[in-house]
Amino acid sequence: MTLNLLDQIGNWNPQLFREIKGRLNMSNMAIASAFSLSAQLLLFMYYSEQMPVPRANGEDTHSVYNRFCTLETATSYDTKCVTDALGNFVINWQTWWLEIFFWLSILSILALLVAGTYLLVSDLDKEERRGTLNFIRLSPQPAKTIFLGKILGVPILLYLAAILAVPLHLYSGLAAHIPLNGILCFYTAVAASCGLFYSAAMLFGLTTSWLGG
Repeated sequence: MTLNLLDQIGNWNPQLFREIKGRLNMSNMAIASAFSLSAQLLLFMYYSEQMPVPRANGEDTHSVYNRFCTLETATSYDTKCVTDALGNFVINWQTWWLEIFFWLSILSILALLVAGTYLLVSDLDKEERRGTLNFIRLSPQPAKTIFLGKILGVPILLYLAAILAVPLHLYSGLAAHIPLNGILCFYTAVAASCGLFYSAAMLFGLTTSWLGG
């Protein structure tokens, strides 16, 4: 089934098939997956450590302040965490998940736009130094096919890492009470931004020599 899919991709876009065949091997996929999952785990663990916990020495929990707990204001200068009948802090899960959603969004945007643009320019520079860029230019493929193949194929490991982050990102957004259509609009905006940045990178990479350096 995989071979049939690759054959279909090769018939539709030979340049994309070339990029996938050169980049999408088991070792590269494992590294990209491990990097994405590790970054998500570290972010999740960091925010788990930020949550308030009852103090073991029996200190008064009403004197504790934490941005992730539900707060009550006794006076204008005294803001405290709310506790339940068992003395446990009442966590404001909406704020907690919102911060995870925010940082996942920032990290994903930086990775896709900055690292993806760099990969495209670096790839064009390597093609130029190897002398294969002229071969691509002289190939019978339409320029649109070559552009699309490069944009979809060169950062494909970044796409894999981003796709693996979607479940946690989507769940954190919904847990933070962000509407689903708002999250989908965010994904659309990121995809459009990637298309714009990657197209610009391809354009400048093909027309200038200093950008590769």
